[in-house]
Amino acid sequence: MQGKIEILNNYFLKYWILGLSFYQHLQSLCTGSTALGIKASKLCLLKVVLPPLEEQKIIARFLDYKTKQIDNLIAKKQTLLEKLDEKRTAIISQAVTKGLDLTVPMKDSGVEWLGEIPEHWEVKRLRFLMVMYGGSTPNKNNPEFWNGEIPWVSAKDMKTERLISSIDKIREQALQKTSFGR
Repeated sequence: MQGKIEILNNYFLKYWILGLSFYQHLQSLCTGSTALGIKASKLCLLKVVLPPLEEQKIIARFLDYKTKQIDNLIAKKQTLLEKLDEKRTAIISQAVTKGLDLTVPMKDSGVEWLGEIPEHWEVKRLRFLMVMYGGSTPNKNNPEFWNGEIPWVSAKDMKTERLISSIDKIREQALQKTSFGR
């Protein structure tokens, strides 16, 4: 028995599978409403574009090179985004705990983690500055209540050491049309 003749480069096939045309073709053969699936018998019906073997290898090497370049750019951008996020947090923290004028006289805040604050500022317990409710989340299915400017603090915001902002924000309508506005 003679050796099998290679007509398909595995790396070329990998990139072909990652391509949009394969995905669209695969979708057309899938069945199911909740989770899509495909039978092995249908998988065998998929058609593959097949350039000559040497051209497949050249295409695969080109895509290795280009995807590595793109992955490196993504990693650099991710690092930049993380640094910018840290800078944003630091600027917010500085402004809300020390003020904008760094030349004003400072005093001890009496709060260990906070340190000094501007002399003319006060420290008060949060409970004296806001109204807190539980169990009255505005309807998540009502888009007129969400993506506003009012912070909506919930348990998912409490996973950090310091609460700086809330993940969700509500609109004035949420306050007016729920138990809060009554």
